[in-house]
Amino acid sequence: MTLKEELEVLRGEPIEVFDGDPMNIPCIETSDSEKLCKSPVVSVHMITFNHEPYIRQAIEGVLMQKADFEFELVIGDDCSQDKTREICFEYQKKYPDKIRVLWWHENVSKLGGNSRRVRARCRGEFIAFCEGDDYWTDDNKLKKQVELIRKYDAGICVGKTVKLFPDEHREPDVFSFPEVIGIDIIKCQYFHTSTYLVRRDVYETAYATYRKMGCRWWDVTVLFCLSSLSKTVFLDELVSVRRITGNGIASSLTKRQLCCLELRQYLPLYRFGPRGTMRRIFAQRVLAKIRQLMLFTDAESMKWLRTRRRLLFRLFMEISVHEILFHLYVNLRSLYHFIINTLPVFFDCPAKHGQPDTVREY
Repeated sequence: MTLKEELEVLRGEPIEVFDGDPMNIPCIETSDSEKLCKSPVVSVHMITFNHEPYIRQAIEGVLMQKADFEFELVIGDDCSQDKTREICFEYQKKYPDKIRVLWWHENVSKLGGNSRRVRARCRGEFIAFCEGDDYWTDDNKLKKQVELIRKYDAGICVGKTVKLFPDEHREPDVFSFPEVIGIDIIKCQYFHTSTYLVRRDVYETAYATYRKMGCRWWDVTVLFCLSSLSKTVFLDELVSVRRITGNGIASSLTKRQLCCLELRQYLPLYRFGPRGTMRRIFAQRVLAKIRQLMLFTDAESMKWLRTRRRLLFRLFMEISVHEILFHLYVNLRSLYHFIINTLPVFFDCPAKHGQPDTVREY
């Protein structure tokens, strides 16, 4: 069974993978080519849909940036039914040197069309992200992140954000890490996309590589995929606000549907991710999601599980066997080096104090 077939079984319907040119996605661009900056260093990627109460603050957070380089704001409105588009047009007329508005007469969100058409039109060396219901709070965010990426020749920079709930309660991120972070931190710490700044060439390479696998191009996927191709740096400052509105995709799903969605996100990265730590991380996440799915006992979930039990059982056994063999291999190597270093004691010979070689993970 191919990965696509496995994902279709989990989803319960055929999967369409978009392989065409995103420039062919229906789009009208409202911008002023004469006044628009010619060589932006950063393109800000902003997608929006029915964000009338929030879009002004999102746009203002970008426009307040104090950078010593040119930047542009590319807004993709996915046929909003409120006044979001009118507000975007208002700002475009006021700031024609920075703002471009992409829109169409119909919704293009199928297969992530809105995000892809915005990404395809970003011209900067770097891409920053801010959705229409989030906003930036640090007016030096872009400047600091560009400097940090260039300092370490990294591919992505992440930072800290503040969760803003409907009752105005705020929860700021309180973690702290070194400027350069590895997979050991990324695997256990969530960084919101509103803090991301990425090199466009690295982003395009990661997208082309992992999208063909059937990966859902979500924030977790983006971070892991980019980290597998380049260094990741961390800006230890609060730079944005992330609104928890309750209107997102996850909020409309049952716990079982959300669990299955995450399983479909992790499975391609387990199948085709880089060998080593990253692949083992997603093997463990796939196992965890399968275990969670087995705990749902309501009638609808039981019906869903019956039609997918063979696939889930095969995945569970496959990954479990790999995990057992991996740990057996590690333990045997440790035992071998223990024997090599202790036997000379009995023969009055100098011990070989060499360390085990780096374990090659499956």
